Amino acid sequence: MNAIKKGAWVLFILLVGHACKDTTVFPPAKEPFMLSDIRTSDFWQIYKPELIEIRVQHPDGPEAVKSVQAQLLKDALVATIPLYDDGGAVTQSGDLIAGDGVFRNRVQLSTLVSDGGDYTLRFFATDLDGNDTPVLEKNIKVGSNLLPQIHAVYASRFFPSGFLSDTLSVIVFDPDSTSEVDDVILKIIGPGGLPFLYNAKTWVKSGDSLFTLSLDSSFAAGLSGDYRLSFQAHDKYGGLSDTVQRPVRIENKAGYISHITMPSQITKPASGTKQIFITAAVGDPQSLADVDSVYFYSKKPDGSLSNGGKPFVMVDNGKPFNINNPFDEAGDKIAGDGVFSLTSIIDANAATGVFVFSFYTRDKVGNLSMVMQDSINVKP
Repeated sequence: MNAIKKGAWVLFILLVGHACKDTTVFPPAKEPFMLSDIRTSDFWQIYKPELIEIRVQHPDGPEAVKSVQAQLLKDALVATIPLYDDGGAVTQSGDLIAGDGVFRNRVQLSTLVSDGGDYTLRFFATDLDGNDTPVLEKNIKVGSNLLPQIHAVYASRFFPSGFLSDTLSVIVFDPDSTSEVDDVILKIIGPGGLPFLYNAKTWVKSGDSLFTLSLDSSFAAGLSGDYRLSFQAHDKYGGLSDTVQRPVRIENKAGYISHITMPSQITKPASGTKQIFITAAVGDPQSLADVDSVYFYSKKPDGSLSNGGKPFVMVDNGKPFNINNPFDEAGDKIAGDGVFSLTSIIDANAATGVFVFSFYTRDKVGNLSMVMQDSINVKP
């Protein structure tokens, strides 16, 4: 009996040992001590503060990092810039969160260099044990940049609904070199005073100083009333001119429905369903970009409205018909061609008689088109 108990005990120990061996958990491999994610401007201005940022990864966490530095080099070492992860509590580094492993410093370049040109930033970090990271580098361009100036703006004071073409012109001067100016920023300021950037089309630069922007009526999509156009020149070092504004009045008239296609009559099915394909071709003086929605109401033979009085919204998305998703996958043929579609379903329980359809298009400023009507005679 004792021998049996002793054998069972040995077997138990062996099984437990085997189980422990199978479930051994090894600690995850530690991350290496390294640098990543350099963030700073490609172009530095001598007389403007510049922010440097780099991420430091250490297997024992940011608290194991002793120092992080960036060397500024041209032909030789120009300066060594310390970087900090103190949340800005101790230094004026511009760091945001202490101890997150992101090291920063804000540099006033005029205290370090006096001439422009091509420079290199070389980053490295040292930990408390004296270990160094592999070096990372970033090339930057330094310039003594003066801000561009807008000398003249030529812009219409009125954009009529459906205008075919117009041109905005801006003449820019830069004290350093007008060739440094690379863009003009156009913003539209509405009645509420909130500006929004207009970048649907690109400025064309002629020579060194003239910028032109060709517009058509699509410029006015979603706009109607009194606005201000805001112009600001931008150079390749990030310098911005003062803003110049011009008032403008934008006219936006309603769109229209040019053509409806639908069968004039249909015989309702004895069982199952039939499909009725309906389209409405629409246009808008401000282009199709101004079309917000196209829809119709359906009046039954007894004078009541179908769909509980709600409109049937049509689509111009090019998706083939799917009976399980009929209001989005409605059988439209070509996306964006201005022909809006919907496939209607009629079954054996449908009323007979003349159904009258009233079609509308609504633009992005709320204008409604004139109604266009058509009808279907549903026969028994």
